[in-house]
Amino acid sequence: MVGKPTQETKFSETGVPDVKRLLVFQPNWVWAMVLCFVILALKNGLAEVFYPLLYNEDGRNLFAVFYNDHSFRNIFISYAGYIRVFPNLTAYLIGFFPVTWIPALYALASLGFTALTYALFFLLLDRIFRHKGFALYAVLILVALPLGSFKMVGTLMFQIWHCDIVLFLLAFLPMPRKPVLKMAYLLCVNVLIWSHPYTILILPVYLYLCVQGKHRWEHGLLATSLAVYFLFGLQHHPLNWGSLAHYPSTLLGRVATETVVGPLNRTWLQYMEMSLLLGFVIIAVMAGVIATSWKTMKGQEKGFYTVSAYFILATLGVALMGRQLGEYYHLINGSPRYTYLPRIGFCVMGLAVLFQVYRQSALFRKAHWLLAGLVLILNTNVTVLYKTDRNVGQSVRDYVAYLDQNRLDCGPGEERWFTLRRGGWQHPNTPADWSIPANLCRH
Repeated sequence: MVGKPTQETKFSETGVPDVKRLLVFQPNWVWAMVLCFVILALKNGLAEVFYPLLYNEDGRNLFAVFYNDHSFRNIFISYAGYIRVFPNLTAYLIGFFPVTWIPALYALASLGFTALTYALFFLLLDRIFRHKGFALYAVLILVALPLGSFKMVGTLMFQIWHCDIVLFLLAFLPMPRKPVLKMAYLLCVNVLIWSHPYTILILPVYLYLCVQGKHRWEHGLLATSLAVYFLFGLQHHPLNWGSLAHYPSTLLGRVATETVVGPLNRTWLQYMEMSLLLGFVIIAVMAGVIATSWKTMKGQEKGFYTVSAYFILATLGVALMGRQLGEYYHLINGSPRYTYLPRIGFCVMGLAVLFQVYRQSALFRKAHWLLAGLVLILNTNVTVLYKTDRNVGQSVRDYVAYLDQNRLDCGPGEERWFTLRRGGWQHPNTPADWSIPANLCRH
């Protein structure tokens, strides 16, 4: 006969799960990714999925290329002077699905990878600061702020910017131990490396890890791959050193101020000649908190702030020197993607600084919700950056439906083209618009 369990009997001893423990929300990177995806979806109501745009390169340099020639070799084609393996590989894999699904899957994959990028910050911040609540809180603030646009989060070709972020995050997260998982990990990291010129910025980190880290041969392999990509995967152009004259004002205005108040409010502050002043105050406060807390920080925290500062300054410098942006950089419509990476880094670094204050000040622990709410409210007028044109999306849906219903049996070598014609900015080395040509002949 089974005895009656005493009051002290634990659930684990009886084999019954601790229901109370299971019902308590346990923050982790999976939850972070799900919540990030939900917030990204709410910004545009998943319109980029249901009414996909095939925006610019997604239409002509991904969809058209792989629809007309669904060949593995096209993964390594170069566009705008460099190879972009990640978006090309993703487009190649999506190309196995029905043509009517492809535009929506481009957008869905982009939103998913963006959410994954933000969610990886949870792992990094939790690993450094040992506080899951703060890590999740920081990630949700990060994804809620309008640091990007519909191009950055819903366009497959633009995911190359997130490849840079993921590379830096993975460098400071544990590497898999099992041989099979480690090989898969190294393969994925190499795909990220061979996707964007900015990945060269992680080379100093890899070299440092080769000397100090546990996985020396792995990071040595990645550093070698990065060097090969830099030498043979890119077309090198002269750097525009004159753009560095705009570096201080861009750092203060387009990075510091715009990260906190958003691009529209930053523009108004700029008209009132207050944008640079506010940026200076924000950076000065952050630097002051870091300086006063430096002696009490652990080694991981010091490394986090050091690498974050390097990431911000380096990505901004390369953006300025790589593009002859000049004063154009200060305009509201001045290529916001070129300050996207430093703003992401600045936001995370700023949230970490606030966590330092949170741990030290009882008053701030009660008032930080007001500060977070104020910042989010200030940025509510920038939701337009994430809105897409449903009429354009409908034209794309009609286009792929026509392709699906009108595949032709043609003779050897015969071609019959059907093109979705639409205007757009003209690149010097491309035709006059971003039209999408498709060969109706069955392959």
